[in-house]
Amino acid sequence: GEGGGEREREREGGDIALPDNPSALGSLTRGGSDCLQAAFELVCAIFDTSKLPGLYMTVDVMTKGKKVATRAMDVLVAALLTPFCEDQDVFSKLVQDSLFHSLQSSWGEVDGNGQGKLCKEYVAELCCNIVKDPKTSARAVKGAFAVLMEVIRLFPRSNFALRGDKTREACIFGLQRQFDVLQACMTNLKILSQGLTREMMDSDEVLNTELWTRLLQLRYLLENCAEKEYNLTLDERQIDHLWEALGGPTEACLRWLRLAADSGGIFDDKVASYLFSQHICTMDPATLGPHGFNCFQAFFGDVNNHKQNLSIAGRDGQKSGCKINGPAFVGRRVRVLWKDEKMHNGTICVLLPEKWHTMPSQRHTVRWDDTGKEDTHDWTDLHDWHLLEDELSVNILAYEIKVIHRPDSLEGLEFLWGACLVSDDATVAQKAADMLLDLSRHMPPKFIHSVLARLFGGGGEAGALERAGKEMVVEGSNAKLRLNRCLNLLMNFLRGQLRICDNIFSYCQLGQARAHGYRGKGKPLSISVHLKDDHYKPVVRSIKAHSRHALDDVLAMAFPQLSDVRLQSVLYNRQRLVRGPHTTLEELGVVDGAELKVDYDKLVQAGLPSIPSLGDTLARNPAFFQVLFDVMEESTETTELVWNVLMALPTLREEDERVQTHTGSWSALLLGKSPGSLWRSLYVLQIVDAYLLPHSVGVQAEAEAEAFRQKFLQDGGFDAVTDLMIQALSRHKSSSMFCLYALPIALRVLRLCTGANVCGSEAKNGGRPKPPMGSATGGSGVDLGFLGVRESGVVVWRVSEVMILLGSSRPETPSEEEEG
Repeated sequence: GEGGGEREREREGGDIALPDNPSALGSLTRGGSDCLQAAFELVCAIFDTSKLPGLYMTVDVMTKGKKVATRAMDVLVAALLTPFCEDQDVFSKLVQDSLFHSLQSSWGEVDGNGQGKLCKEYVAELCCNIVKDPKTSARAVKGAFAVLMEVIRLFPRSNFALRGDKTREACIFGLQRQFDVLQACMTNLKILSQGLTREMMDSDEVLNTELWTRLLQLRYLLENCAEKEYNLTLDERQIDHLWEALGGPTEACLRWLRLAADSGGIFDDKVASYLFSQHICTMDPATLGPHGFNCFQAFFGDVNNHKQNLSIAGRDGQKSGCKINGPAFVGRRVRVLWKDEKMHNGTICVLLPEKWHTMPSQRHTVRWDDTGKEDTHDWTDLHDWHLLEDELSVNILAYEIKVIHRPDSLEGLEFLWGACLVSDDATVAQKAADMLLDLSRHMPPKFIHSVLARLFGGGGEAGALERAGKEMVVEGSNAKLRLNRCLNLLMNFLRGQLRICDNIFSYCQLGQARAHGYRGKGKPLSISVHLKDDHYKPVVRSIKAHSRHALDDVLAMAFPQLSDVRLQSVLYNRQRLVRGPHTTLEELGVVDGAELKVDYDKLVQAGLPSIPSLGDTLARNPAFFQVLFDVMEESTETTELVWNVLMALPTLREEDERVQTHTGSWSALLLGKSPGSLWRSLYVLQIVDAYLLPHSVGVQAEAEAEAFRQKFLQDGGFDAVTDLMIQALSRHKSSSMFCLYALPIALRVLRLCTGANVCGSEAKNGGRPKPPMGSATGGSGVDLGFLGVRESGVVVWRVSEVMILLGSSRPETPSEEEEG
């Protein structure tokens, strides 16, 4: 009885501090381990409803009135808080077979003696008293929070509750108002975080700690109390407390904030804006980790969407516990109470149907971890499921940007630039560059100029590239990292933005296209484009294009009646093609014989002007290229990356025109203008290399290439190339990068000058027919017989000199790979 329990505590002398609320916790924790184990086993036996004696005993206890029932719950909760329940299987069995049967029982309700419903609230309040008391041991707090979550789960959500039932939202709201359970949880979080190192907080191991368990419990309380009548969210004071308790910008803190933002209902719009501006955007972007960037990305979309700076899709779901929807839900981890009444973990792998944005419900396919099987369901109508955070929750899809209304008002854009340019983590820098590229596709044309000003400078101020290049000699600086980040960002912007023009081409495109005889345009393709006209009659057009033509250009050619092809949604293999204005067919994976479907009813975005091609903009301004050449001269460690950028960029228009219109000695062009920059000379030489070959199949193209070769040889082009090689090898003969990237260009030009027959047509040289293909002097190169003995000797001597230099430039101890 109740009095007997109090007298027993008085006799023992009160060595154990007990909560104010009557409880058997102290009774079970004194007397030694043997006594404690015996008491625990006795409680388990008494309330074991899986066996007939235990079931009779539980029924009898729950129908004996309030005092007996609540005292029995004291004993049962005390047993759940003992060390024996640290074993999760033991804890779950006692909760399922004893506590749940007691609290959910309807025994005695007919005659008014049943105490099941009353005891649910009593146990919840008992646990809150335990966690609120600062004198409670850490083990008891851990068990009390676990029991509290299980008891709250027994209360039905408001949309599933029957009349007269107390809802889960009302229960949580009442406990918060009476006990301030959120504050108790945060206080415990600070204690738990102090016992963990920074390395632990930033690793996946934190997911297995009591700290993460408490964070999930905090999230559960908040996301299950998001109804209008019982809306419970974190305020600014609690945000500051939570940030401090979790050690500020740790990965554990940021991944929980992102998970809470994805759950919805935990932060109102004002608090989310405060958290984003006062905490997230004030972090050091150099130390940002992958989960930290995911957090930034989520709040960037939420805050700017709320302030109507942009519109996004994929973060407007109405399901409590998850506001992710649409394609952004694919790849996310979930925990679901499934048909067998057990919780299962799985991964969302497929979204159905294709037109998810027009359907009232969404059906996603989940693959279960334990069985490997898949189930397709509309998860929004399930009673108990939520997002799961584990070691696989890193590479997640954020959202789709539909339109940017106010590009000058975007919050967090400066922090995003910092993550792109100074982040120590390569993964974070790449994700930030991808996000900036996605934003740029919806920005006005002036955005591209701000990108160029930040990277290359302007208005008398040096850009990030020039500053990093000059600081390479400073010991201890991160100039090399910043230079790499700038170059990788530039390469990222070029992806999907290369426009195919008549005279402006990328050398990378040239190299890839030579296999099928086209300079920069790619492989010839035949594709079918399907469209329903204004009367919904199907129209099919067969289009001949090339793989490096922009998709928008192909659509405009196929259907000139479309007002703006940028607004049309295009499907390929049932997948919508996400593209920019200059994205090519090759980049979208469109192959020969492909069928494209234009969804005339669905517009991609509002008709904002698209940004110009970054490559074309750079190709029109030699000052940008000069910055890259200067960086190559100042830093040998990043030479390869800079050269790759130059090769990916469309050719500098100024140099292209100089090569086409050049008259006189080629030495003046290759070496005269900038003798200090061999890389610039080699850059000009690769333009020469391009014009020595026909740019397409046809007599006219072959004739143009033949005329250029003849003029090149007559004006001393061969000597200019050999002089350039000798000068370059004398300075860079120990540079492996020079041998791998620069020498092949010069050697290709020399090969074309000394007998390569490329086009096969018979061009005349001084009235003499060209020697046949395959002869010793064949092709349109240097005709040794026609030059005479002295001139032929000069050619042989110059080539021999180059070969001697090439031999001396080889490493003394070549690797096995090089020997092969």
